[in-house]
Amino acid sequence: MDKNVRNKNVDICRAFALCIVVVYHIWVLSGQTEIKNNMLRTFIMLGGEIGVTAFFVISGFGIYFSLKGMEQAGGIKFINFLKRRAVRIMPEYYISILFLLFLSNAAVYLSRQGLKDILLHLIFIHNIRPGTAGTINGVLWTMAVMVQFYVIAIPLYKLCEKFHVIFCGIAILFTVACKYVLLHYILPIYVGGGVAFWLSRQLLPTVIDNFVLGMFIAQLVCRRQDKRKIWGGFYILGIMTVFILLYIVCVSGLRNGIHTDNVSGVTWHSAVGLCIALMVYCFSMLKLPQKNLIYSVFLWLAKYEYGIYIIHL
Repeated sequence: MDKNVRNKNVDICRAFALCIVVVYHIWVLSGQTEIKNNMLRTFIMLGGEIGVTAFFVISGFGIYFSLKGMEQAGGIKFINFLKRRAVRIMPEYYISILFLLFLSNAAVYLSRQGLKDILLHLIFIHNIRPGTAGTINGVLWTMAVMVQFYVIAIPLYKLCEKFHVIFCGIAILFTVACKYVLLHYILPIYVGGGVAFWLSRQLLPTVIDNFVLGMFIAQLVCRRQDKRKIWGGFYILGIMTVFILLYIVCVSGLRNGIHTDNVSGVTWHSAVGLCIALMVYCFSMLKLPQKNLIYSVFLWLAKYEYGIYIIHL
């Protein structure tokens, strides 16, 4: 089997992550209805965080294969790589901004004071300031992080190819250390809600490990595709085990905080990213029945993920 053939199982994971985020936002906008089941309540309450972390991990996975294919086809060219990514997300992104500015309450930014917010959104750097990260639409900060990842994806890919698990471990330790510094020393300088969230969800230095985890598991998939059938039962057991571990991590996050100046705050997203990476890896190795309606629906959601995510609010 060609190692660069698109792994549709990961597209299913991408669609599922999208559904988690959408369900979370529906739950919030509908008044946070009480949910009696403890596990379901935990995952819905943290659905936004889990879903976005999954987006980042899966994006790292997909970009690894994209760069691997370019490398094997004659070499990686930075401009060509960025052009492909721009065609993928920019049309839907810019259309959504126009929609929000002219047909929603974000129209308040159509003023001299709001021009800075609009400009920062158009060039994908609105997330670097707490005052603009959540303006126009609260979900758009993730698109800035994604585009910033594309800019540095090639050196990350090369480091992952050269140092494998060592680089992955360094990325996690680097992220955790940076979160500690930001939340412990920088956060007290700011006053106002949402700043801890802003500090904890920047590409550099506090989200980079999610993308590197995705690249690392893509590398593992390249090496182990020939063992897909032999290890099928093992991977199913792995998914179940990691799901339980993810639930434990989420319960701990609700109790101790996920954007807080403590052990939980500086490690939670890395722990969730690691759990999701392991689940995506196991799921990517399974042989799923492809000729059914549910499978087709999830593939459709994955195909239009960016557009659905950007406009769903």
